[in-house]
Amino acid sequence: MGILSGVMNLIVNVNPLVAPLSGIGHYTAHLLGEWLESPRLTTLAGFDYKKTYDAAALRRRLTAALAPASATNASAYSWRRVLKASVKRLPMARQVYDWCNQRRIAAWLDRAHAVYWEPNYHRIPCRAPSIVTIHDLSHREYPDYHPRERVAWLDRVLCSSVAAADHLVVVSEFTRQALIAAYHVDPCKISIIPPGINPGFEVLPDEMITATRARYDLQRPYVIALGTLEPRKNWPNLLKAFQVLPDSLKRHYQLVLIGAKGWQMHTLSASIDAVRQEGWLNILGYVSQTDLPFLLAGARCLAYPSLYEGFGMPVIEAMACGVPVLTSHVTALPETAGGAAYLVDPTDYYAIAQGLTALLEDDLLCAKLRARGLQRAKAFSWAYSANKLLDIAEQLA
Repeated sequence: MGILSGVMNLIVNVNPLVAPLSGIGHYTAHLLGEWLESPRLTTLAGFDYKKTYDAAALRRRLTAALAPASATNASAYSWRRVLKASVKRLPMARQVYDWCNQRRIAAWLDRAHAVYWEPNYHRIPCRAPSIVTIHDLSHREYPDYHPRERVAWLDRVLCSSVAAADHLVVVSEFTRQALIAAYHVDPCKISIIPPGINPGFEVLPDEMITATRARYDLQRPYVIALGTLEPRKNWPNLLKAFQVLPDSLKRHYQLVLIGAKGWQMHTLSASIDAVRQEGWLNILGYVSQTDLPFLLAGARCLAYPSLYEGFGMPVIEAMACGVPVLTSHVTALPETAGGAAYLVDPTDYYAIAQGLTALLEDDLLCAKLRARGLQRAKAFSWAYSANKLLDIAEQLA
């Protein structure tokens, strides 16, 4: 497909738009949604490793990516993962596949007369002016939090991406400082563009919250925990913290875990098995984006004691719903919370338990955090973030 020559032509890598959407997938999807309605763009186009998309095709791709999860697309996602894992086992097959796709896309980008935005670390080598978003550097600082092949891939591609990009975007000051320290990047080359809050995360009607809770059989009050079930999210320490709460609180409240199964799930399974018989743990797994805001809004508080985050979207989503937040005092999380959350040491499960006890027993504290959180959430908007990135693209064009 051809791209018109003009000041504001933008091309987006839409590979992250694979259901169920990851955090990077949501970041890509919601910025793309803003740009599809923006009068600032002469042309908007996209690509993945299969084909290229004009604006109309991008709109269809975005609609499919944001559609509620179904058995059909969940099955397709599973088969994609199986196929991808199988290809990785073939010697050099993945490298050859990636190289061929990158050369095809690079040739298209070189002809396009557009600014190229890469939302997911890996800039396709090309001559087009480019912006690369880097969400965090956890693979360097805590490689044990990731599969070995993911760490190797990021180590391989990130140096060249950082060096070749015309501009870099990060989601927090924490990640900006980590990027400067790790790659000696000129600070003037980096801009902070945080995510916005996804539609639906707001103060919601009680009757709709009650109806959603009933469909998930959540009869007892609950603490909610969101995130992929993987080591970085620190679920074993959260389970230990809940286990040492006073018996009166464990009888009254349950802990509800929401998130897709991730890497090293077996380590969490051992922790789950140790407490499953106590009756306070409820694991819902992955739930649709349609239901998630109502489940979040119905919680007494959000427990998010993650060990490492480049931003931490559940923190601001909970705040937007009027839900008090407990989160970690490390990495980007204090910055994201902005003084509106209860901060704890994520490595100390007694500290997590102390924070949970405070939020479950102290109504005045919860009211104070709820008010601060609602005010804090107003600072995050997809429209703002989309326009800020277009400002950078305009300068490069």
